[in-house]
Amino acid sequence: MSVNSAPGYFSCSRMVQIIGKLNMLLQKLTLCSKIPPQRFQFLTKHLTQECINRVHGSSFAHRGELRKAKRIVIKLGSAVVTRGDECGLALGRLASIVEQVAMLQNQGREMLIVTSGAVAFGKQRLRHEILLSQSVRHALQSGNGQHKDMSVPVLEARACAAAGQSGLMALYEAMFTQYSTCTAQVLVTNLDFHDDEKRQNLNSTLQELLHMNIVPIINTNDAVVPPPEPNSDLQGVISIKDNDSLAARLAVEMKADLLIALSDVEGLYNSPPGTDDAKLIDIFYPGDQQSITYGTKSRVGIGGMEAKVMAALWALQGGTSVVIANGTNPKVTGHVITDIVEGKKVGTFFSEIKPAGVFI
Repeated sequence: MSVNSAPGYFSCSRMVQIIGKLNMLLQKLTLCSKIPPQRFQFLTKHLTQECINRVHGSSFAHRGELRKAKRIVIKLGSAVVTRGDECGLALGRLASIVEQVAMLQNQGREMLIVTSGAVAFGKQRLRHEILLSQSVRHALQSGNGQHKDMSVPVLEARACAAAGQSGLMALYEAMFTQYSTCTAQVLVTNLDFHDDEKRQNLNSTLQELLHMNIVPIINTNDAVVPPPEPNSDLQGVISIKDNDSLAARLAVEMKADLLIALSDVEGLYNSPPGTDDAKLIDIFYPGDQQSITYGTKSRVGIGGMEAKVMAALWALQGGTSVVIANGTNPKVTGHVITDIVEGKKVGTFFSEIKPAGVFI
């Protein structure tokens, strides 16, 4: 199914027609039911605002135009932020990413980061505390002639997030301070985007931070967020299931020019990486979705490549250009973000213009 027939993809004129028809439908429902006029006005306003947010501008048609990007959202996936053992952060990799973001910020661009890593950082801290506590108990029990094997219990993700978020933010702050760049923490949930007042407050806060040349570090408030429910999206509205959808939602809400989603793969392949016929797609046109075969998700996180592509297409429809690239390759991590902004051939560039010839 092409993106033009997918839920939520409409041209501006088509969207105006749909708004009109839905408003007429809501009016009929109001007359034939007990819907208060105030509720009708709220539904109409919410629907109209959602549609306006989806068409705030046009995305860049070609990679070379990415140099013009003023407001950029960097999404750091769990596989990028965490170590291979999934317990603790990849400090060297994170430091190189911070350096690139600070460089672009100091060039006059407006940078926002959507980050994972709180759960992994909290898991490291909690495991250390548990083992230390068990060591003390073990020593006391040994003195009484009692011996008991030490083992780390399964740690609940929300508890890990609560324990790790402050440390993750402190790390970002320390790294950005080296480049005289100030940061601010923003934790969000689904409700912050679907409630009009909360969304406006979020937008206003982020706009003010960017105006003051501050880099917002945004993450889902995993300490209170319930587990994601599959297939729970409303038609044309993306839910905050993971940081892929969060980054897309945020990019459209903030009218970002570019969304760079970094993961542990080079980009989008026509079939799962590692298979014999897998080829990296340089430019992906939404109408070519049928030619893609998705594999499994990354080693960490809750979003796979299919989730990344759906989030990327949603952002693209909202007027934000998107590039999916590898943020874990040590050969390119030190310049992957700046290379993308310079228009170099890195990862997969999502374009609403169908590339000529073979798209791989």
